[in-house]
Amino acid sequence: MTNQISRKVHLRFSADRDEIEVYSGELNALTLEYVKVALVNSISDPSDLVDQVVTIEEESVQETTKRYESTVIGFEESVVGETKFFTLILRRPSPLQERRFPRVEVNFPATIKIESDQPDSQTPVYEALASNLSVSGLLVILGLPDIKELNRGQVVGIRFELQFEEVLVFTLNAQVVRKQPIGFGGASNKYMVAFNFIDISPEIESQISHYVFSHQVGSDSLQTSDEDANQTPALKSEIYRLQEQLRAAHLRIKEAEESRIRSETIIVQLTRKLNEQGTIINRRNWWKFWDPDDDN
Repeated sequence: MTNQISRKVHLRFSADRDEIEVYSGELNALTLEYVKVALVNSISDPSDLVDQVVTIEEESVQETTKRYESTVIGFEESVVGETKFFTLILRRPSPLQERRFPRVEVNFPATIKIESDQPDSQTPVYEALASNLSVSGLLVILGLPDIKELNRGQVVGIRFELQFEEVLVFTLNAQVVRKQPIGFGGASNKYMVAFNFIDISPEIESQISHYVFSHQVGSDSLQTSDEDANQTPALKSEIYRLQEQLRAAHLRIKEAEESRIRSETIIVQLTRKLNEQGTIINRRNWWKFWDPDDDN
């Protein structure tokens, strides 16, 4: 069974210590044996990467960057117009999981509005029932009169409310990552559709994370004493405060990691250009070319 997902990753190839190639892409399919990564970089011959060891670096919002070791076992090619696009097929690392963030079962209405250039009166709007929620996305159940609507990759607007310490109203952009029909013993137009949120702010991430965490704690069925019950709100508050500090630290780590990846990519490109011009250098001494007075 192939699970369709949508997660940004970097693929790091290192034939030797002095040559590192980094490709960006979207991890868009996952099975028990392999994963697929659609590359956004141009590449002349993907067959050169087959059988090479690769490090998958996964971008994350609330966690430090995760790394998985894998091997390229093949590739797929598609052509749009005159442009070729490549998807690498990698062995699935055992630690790589389909879900990255904690989620909770929910039951509230959500309004789905398809992004369109048409006037608002002509833009399709669907009423759905949310099934589960995480900081990265939302799973809903809804009826679709046309099977061609809400296909994978389509961008929509989602509006929903969370009943928490106060009523929180969210209107977020999201992308369809999976659509699955729901059978009820006959012809049915009901579908389960999974969305990934797009470019949500740290404040909204924090609010949804707080909601998910609190409902996970609140769903614990263990019986507690009156004294424990009185301590629970303070404990929740302290854990949430520490969680917020950890989230902020992880965001700083993510920014530093992205800067490092950009720097290494630039170094590789500069080294290749200089080598093509006859100036033979490698990554360990590249800075001496730019600063001959540096003795370090």
